[in-house]
Amino acid sequence: MSELCKYCGREYRDARSLLINSCSANPNGRNHELFEGDKNGPFLCVHCGRAYRDLRSLVINSCSSNPNGRNHEPFEGNPNGPFVCKFCGREYRDLRSLVINSCSRNPERGGHHSPTR
Repeated sequence: MSELCKYCGREYRDARSLLINSCSANPNGRNHELFEGDKNGPFLCVHCGRAYRDLRSLVINSCSSNPNGRNHEPFEGNPNGPFVCKFCGREYRDLRSLVINSCSRNPERGGHHSPTR
């Protein structure tokens, strides 16, 4: 079974091979990190809910909803939902609906809902 890096989307044959190699896309300037979500896709952005067919396409494109002003970041939970806010517990059918709506209990991210894994 192959493994994917959550920062660059690169595929390795096993977790050990992935974790020992450096990743230029890692914001911490370190090695690749294991993507723990569904490897079959779709791959969803945790900030805007946009879906991509492959992880690499997701992580190389910029995301206007990312509070750090960077690229899309992958959602590592079940891509089929349900999607639940980690601050208030409200449930949505799709990730995009969750992340674009305001959450009065979220102290960060401009007050929007933030998904649990």
